[in-house]
Amino acid sequence: MSNTLASLDMYCWPENRGEWQNLWKAIRSELSELDISSPSFLTFGQPLEDVWLDPNLLIGHCCGWPYVSKLRDKVTLIGRFNFGVESCPPGHYNSVFIAPKNSEWRSVGDLSDNKPSIAVNSTDSQSGFRALGEVFENIESSERLIVTGSHRDSIYAIANGEAEFAAIDAITWELAKEYEPMAEDVRVIGHSLPKPGLPLITANANHELVPQLFDAIRCAVDVAGKPLGIHRFLPARDSDYEVLL
Repeated sequence: MSNTLASLDMYCWPENRGEWQNLWKAIRSELSELDISSPSFLTFGQPLEDVWLDPNLLIGHCCGWPYVSKLRDKVTLIGRFNFGVESCPPGHYNSVFIAPKNSEWRSVGDLSDNKPSIAVNSTDSQSGFRALGEVFENIESSERLIVTGSHRDSIYAIANGEAEFAAIDAITWELAKEYEPMAEDVRVIGHSLPKPGLPLITANANHELVPQLFDAIRCAVDVAGKPLGIHRFLPARDSDYEVLL
């Protein structure tokens, strides 16, 4: 039995957990061919930073901002998924800016004289918090923030009238349109600039395994990535994430 850990939680919802497990089965099959021991199942629902920093982490999925701001010397980069996000280069994504469906705002330009209440999934999030800096000044010191804990809960907050504006990861937004009825009660009024996609990482102790891990994930994505909207698995360099600083 392997004592290693694998987690692909960043775009995993209850509704698509089976598809993520299927992808993991395909990855695990490829790893077996390379004589690399791996856990039978993905780990779900654990505190993300605990997972990212676990010395037994074989494969994990990390938010870009925590990676570049505090994890890059503590973990090793493997690569990134290409979800084929519209208007973004391969391996990149953006944030969608949303407002209530009945709002008078039709674009982010309409916010210039307004100070809306803002739902954010986490102040440690590139897509949900730092992307807001493209729209608002001094967002770090804003008293208008409502921290919801997840992009899905930020959508709830907008739909329920608890907040007036949010930035949502574009890939999560696609999940919301498919699985979350409340997405019908909000409207997209803009998009952020493209940013490098969320990195897949491993513990530093596995740095010599990175070429094999990359190949295993790449091959598995070709077999089992389509149901998750993953087009390909692409290389990623540490320097790619400097743009987030």
